[in-house]
Amino acid sequence: METIAAFFASPNKLVIGQETVTQALQRFQKALENIIAQTSNGNVVIVLHGIIITLFTTNFNGKEPFQFWQKLELPMVIILP
Repeated sequence: METIAAFFASPNKLVIGQETVTQALQRFQKALENIIAQTSNGNVVIVLHGIIITLFTTNFNGKEPFQFWQKLELPMVIILP
């Protein structure tokens, strides 16, 4: 738990894996933009793991990432406009 908390608390520091929070979020957002650009009606369904769901959702709604991540349930659906 401490490692995940440190990961979310230090978005520009490499804590786990091969990319920082900032890098992971940028990579996902670029991929999502590419997918949306190829979709005629703009409706997209994405299946993700908890860390990317947390990064994207909390960036979108301003929530605190670690607290959000702790409350994730399996399975979980998040709908964003």
